[in-house]
Amino acid sequence: MAPKDELGRKDDLYLRRAAVEHGIPYVTTMSAARATVEGIRSYLGEKEEVLSLQEYHKNLEVFLPLARRIKEMSLSYCIVITIDAMQHNKAEELLNSIRKEGLEDVIVNVGLVSMDAVPSLYSQCDALLMPTLLESFSGTYVEAMFHRKTILTSNLDFAKDVCGQAAFYFDPLDPDSILSSINHAFEDNNERMRRIEEGEKQLGRLLSWEQVFEKYQALIENTITKEV
Repeated sequence: MAPKDELGRKDDLYLRRAAVEHGIPYVTTMSAARATVEGIRSYLGEKEEVLSLQEYHKNLEVFLPLARRIKEMSLSYCIVITIDAMQHNKAEELLNSIRKEGLEDVIVNVGLVSMDAVPSLYSQCDALLMPTLLESFSGTYVEAMFHRKTILTSNLDFAKDVCGQAAFYFDPLDPDSILSSINHAFEDNNERMRRIEEGEKQLGRLLSWEQVFEKYQALIENTITKEV
């Protein structure tokens, strides 16, 4: 568990260090502890099931109600996705729903795209629409800035850390909020171009991986020095 008092924080530091040194798995929150227990139970039972967060955190399912609204309002937006039905069961369900609901004219799936073809795909699109719920660091934002594309993404800390003032933000769980941001971006071309320009500036502010490593290393060393 994560300690709250000063003495507990010192103990926690030593416990974590000892766990790492001896290769012992550890968790620091009750939610992580519950997940660990459930995982052990599943492993020891008849059925072993592993659920990867990557299957769900992209939140592509929100495109369905968004596409319905776009179609109902006869808007000229087209959402391009790049998934394959074989990726996982949710991907297959999404593609089936698109077909069953007749939304293929609003949501166009071009399948998996190789890295070599990514620049071409960006050149044929006007914006990046990313309703993700969780990222550690997404290079997709950086790619969109590099290709001078409008960024429409989740109003969450990880997105703001990378995009700053370069993106249009929305509630990723609310299709009306997403549509409102799309409308805002394409109804005000001056503001859209301003944020694209801000994206270019933001690129210059981002740290390299070497600089990120050095900052983390300094932080860890300073923490250890203070606590020992």
